Amino acid sequence: MDVDAATGNMDLQQVEAKIGPKTVGILPVHYTGYPVDMVKLMEIATRHNLLVVEDCAHAIEAEIDLRHVGTFGNAGVFSFYATKNISIGEGGMVVSKDEDLIARVAQLSLHGLSRGAWKRFSEGEKRTYDVEEIGYKANFTDVQAAVGLAQLDELEENYRHREILWAQYVDGLSDIEV
Repeated sequence: MDVDAATGNMDLQQVEAKIGPKTVGILPVHYTGYPVDMVKLMEIATRHNLLVVEDCAHAIEAEIDLRHVGTFGNAGVFSFYATKNISIGEGGMVVSKDEDLIARVAQLSLHGLSRGAWKRFSEGEKRTYDVEEIGYKANFTDVQAAVGLAQLDELEENYRHREILWAQYVDGLSDIEV
């Protein structure tokens, strides 16, 4: 099995053995709030010159040594689906220190257009655009963004509340042998 039974994350003991000549990257999934050991994984990725895109859909609050998941690899991706800890119904977010990557993601999320609506309709800006490549309709609305941003203020408090509930479950179910 290539999954750590305790966390549901990838088994880092097996990652290096699975890297082959066609491998270009690693996609660790920080499952149910448990972060993958990104320090160890980044050592492996660096040794093999591989890209790393962190799937943080289940771990928006997770940290490793006070550093947020999504900031170790080349990019981190987050989901805002209805079942996530910040929910706007649909959509997501990509974070990266690579400004060129973020610019490309932004362009692709707007049908591959050279200029988004904010730039086209800002005072003094050119109102035209070019379709520079095939893109996607993958942006969310300003209303969705506002709903998501408002939830950021509650993120820490909600996390603490879930910790209390988790402790109650662990205590209440501790007598059950499974």
